[in-house]
Order: sequence, then structure tokens, then C-alpha cells
Amino acid sequence: MKKVPTFLCLVLAASSLFMPAHSVSSEDWYEKGVHSLNSERYEEAIMAFSKAIEMNPKHADAYANRGGIWYYKEQYEKAIADYTKALAINPQSAEYYNNRGAAWFQLGAFSRAIEDFSSTLNIDRTYVNAYVNRGVALFQMGDHDKAIRDYNDALEIFPDNEVAYTNRGNAWFRKGHYDRAVSDYSKALYLNPRDADAYNQMARLLAVCPDETYRDGFRAVELAKKAVDLNPGPHTLDTLAAAYAEAGQFSDALKTQLRVIALKNKLGHSSGFGDSIERLKSYSAHKTWREKAQVPEKRKEEWPVVMDVKVSIANIRSRPSTTSSIIRKMKAGEKVTLLYRDNEWYAVKLPDNGLGWAHQSLFFRSD
Repeated sequence: MKKVPTFLCLVLAASSLFMPAHSVSSEDWYEKGVHSLNSERYEEAIMAFSKAIEMNPKHADAYANRGGIWYYKEQYEKAIADYTKALAINPQSAEYYNNRGAAWFQLGAFSRAIEDFSSTLNIDRTYVNAYVNRGVALFQMGDHDKAIRDYNDALEIFPDNEVAYTNRGNAWFRKGHYDRAVSDYSKALYLNPRDADAYNQMARLLAVCPDETYRDGFRAVELAKKAVDLNPGPHTLDTLAAAYAEAGQFSDALKTQLRVIALKNKLGHSSGFGDSIERLKSYSAHKTWREKAQVPEKRKEEWPVVMDVKVSIANIRSRPSTTSSIIRKMKAGEKVTLLYRDNEWYAVKLPDNGLGWAHQSLFFRSD
């Protein structure tokens, strides 16, 4: 029951609709790229941004916008490479960190995604999308309490964010707080009556909830059909099949689950394929499906890790606090071994094998 980040913030500028007859500059190519991007001519946009970069290797926005196109083309490694180059030029861009975090998320690198979303918030504490995105990544890591805190922070800044409500509802469901999940899904649908994800998640709760007092097969079918109408994908069809089963309509459940499997095969989606087969077997035996609200085991970060200093001067301190004394300074580009994390601070291995502390915003992974 996840909802992936959709908050890529492309750095768009007012674009020119023509190329000048005189010598073409990097900015001319950049504006042509923006115009092609707005017109959804992505290959032309990639070519134009590449030309802009060729003429001006320090054009951060050209890298960032090209990275955005790679993201939408699902070429996430290329997107990360472009955002990393953009950040090397402009390390104070909250948008670049947020967008790179979204690409890391799509690759399943949730720890790196969380790191980038946190860097976004270190630059701009009011960046709502970064709170939501980090919450989704934390959810995937099994840390539902921290995810809920991030959604709460997002809603405090922007109370009408239906995405935050839907995702917080997912976290409440995993924690077994079904009443709170229903409340959040309902609020999301009130804010956006065409929110396919909110319809789908509410329908799924009504169909597969372990607590029978919350199950309502016929209402689940009604909501799941709306979700399919708005977004006819494997996830919504899977929910519709579960809803049919809960309503006792096993023939419809079987037919719909076969559609899920066929669509996953067509799209090349291997994730959750085994579960889809298990649900098919269940419906064939006229059995409903129940989803266990168990908190997944948290993924452990692998330590130590080597990162690069991304700021001109990184202060290494005696303790994890900005008020503690500075015991060493490191320059941009220097590699540093980080031993473990304590909230937003890294334990730094010093050249003499001593221990220092530095804030997470000072580093990035170059590999």
C-alpha cells in the first residue's frame, strides 16, 4: 500500500519560441529545451539541454531539466547522474535534492532517498513535498511512526494536501489504527473527489482489513470501480478483485485477478507477482483475501560508508551539536568515512582513528 513520490519540480523558465538567426548561445539552447519540454517533445528537449550543457558545463538548470526527462522516461540512473551534476554546481537547490531523492526512491534506494529529502528540508524547512516524499520512503523502510510525523509536518504547512492524508492513512493501516486510516482516506477524498489512490486505499481497507468490523464488500466494490475508472492499472484492479471476493462475487474476482496477472505480464511488472498468483488461487477456492497489518522489519543501513564533502568547508565537531567545538575542517571533494548515524549527525572517522561529528547536510555519495 505505497504511494510513490510524484513531486518532481522541474526548473522551468519562460521559453522563447524561436531560435535567433545570430550565433546560438547556451541560453538559447536552454530555452529551446524548455519549450520542447513544455510541448512534451522529450527527445528534442534532451538534445537542446545537452547542447546548452556542451556550451556551458556550469548550466545547473539544464542538467536538472534533462534529469527530469530521464526520470519520466524511467531511466533513473541517468536522472541521478544529472541531478548530481546540477548539485555540484548549485548545492543549495532544494528542488535538485528532492528530485534526486525521488529517483533514488524509484530504484529502491530508500536510505539515499531519505538522505536527499532531508537535505531538501535542511535548505527549506517549508518544502511540503519533501516531507511527504520522505514519509513515503520511511514507510517503505518500515518506520511508520517517523513517516506519520513527516505527514503531520506537511499537513501543518499545507492542511489541504490530499496526498499526505492518503499516505498517512496507509501508515495508520499498517499500525492497525483502522479508524484513523478511514478518517484520513475520507479527508483525502473530500479534498479531491478524483483521487484514484484514496479511492483505492479505502476500498482495499474495506475489502481485506483483518478487523471484520471495518469490512464492507459491496462498498469496497463501489469505491474500487471508481479507482479503476480513474487509474486502470494492476494495483487498482487487484483491489477490485479483492473487493469482489469480499462481496462473495468470486467469478468476478477471478476474472479481474486474471486481468491483473495479464496486465503485469504485458507491462513487465515482476513486483508482487507471486502475491497476485496466491490471490488467484484463493479466489478460485472461493476464499477471501486478508492483509495482515504487520509492521515490516526495518532495513538496516550498512556501515561504514564513504561520502564526499559537498560544501566548501565542512566543520567536524567534537559532539553532535552545532554548539560543540570544531576539531577539524575538511574541504569540498574530500572523501570521509562515516561510521554510523545519530539522528541528523554522522560519526566521522578521523585520520588518526579518532571520532568526530558532522551534520548529514555536509556530504553526498558520489558512487
